Amino acid sequence: YAGIEGNTKEEVICAAMQRIALDLRLDAEVITELLLDRERLMPTALSNGIGVPHTRDFLLQESFDVVAVVFPKKPVDYGALDGKPVHTLFFLFACDDKRHLHLLAKLAHLSSK
Repeated sequence: YAGIEGNTKEEVICAAMQRIALDLRLDAEVITELLLDRERLMPTALSNGIGVPHTRDFLLQESFDVVAVVFPKKPVDYGALDGKPVHTLFFLFACDDKRHLHLLAKLAHLSSK
């Protein structure tokens, strides 16, 4: 999903969910609130301009995971430890804890390269 509008991470998450939720047949408002709740606990930015928004809840009933790649129209401050704005977001929707953690680890490795 390219060219997602927003000046803040909250705005980008909201705009992205309007598009992604349709494809996943999820309620955009509910998923947005779950993602923002997770961001309030701790930013999900990794490093080098990569963010991995995800919830603490498993929302998909299918037996597969979804990673939606989002490119904001312009980089946004995301609270990353390296201080860099985020230019690429990997929205992660996993089916269970083990797969969720495995995907997070893979994405963290990717962002370190």
